[in-house]
Amino acid sequence: SLFGVTVFSIEDILYMGIRKWMAYAFMASGLLMSLILRSPMETALSALPGLILLILGLVTKEKIGYGDAATAIGLGLWAGCKAAAWCVLFGLGLSSVVSIIYMAYIKIKG
Repeated sequence: SLFGVTVFSIEDILYMGIRKWMAYAFMASGLLMSLILRSPMETALSALPGLILLILGLVTKEKIGYGDAATAIGLGLWAGCKAAAWCVLFGLGLSSVVSIIYMAYIKIKG
């Protein structure tokens, strides 16, 4: 799962998006693995952090991209709900800090 997230991150930075087939493959393989190792309820809960991001993407008109949501769904299916939730929260927190620093820099620079 770490390899998939790393590939998606690099592709997202370079091309401002990820290829849909890669996201679908990541989610499908995670779903298969999750269904084999976990109960159906645990599998559904594992996708929850990514589904929340998907809803936020819809509400914010893709300020949070659908690729981010697809990656979080795949990560949740691979690593479990708790790990995916921590990754999503860490990512949102880190992006908030970087945004505040950037806005302060722009204001100081004039």
